[in-house]
Amino acid sequence: MRRKAQHFEVLLGLLKMFAAADPAAPELALWRRRAVSAIAKAEAIMAGARDPDGSDRDA
Repeated sequence: MRRKAQHFEVLLGLLKMFAAADPAAPELALWRRRAVSAIAKAEAIMAGARDPDGSDRDA
């Protein structure tokens, strides 16, 4: 479990870097929205909170 948690934190850091990239690239807009959403969900998981979009209600 610890290995997964550490890897999860690395992936979260990478997503944050990607989300902060130059939004001028045309294909980046879609991926940036997805990255921002993934960051919010990952932070909720790490905080022990519900998913921001409520997608965990049936989990």
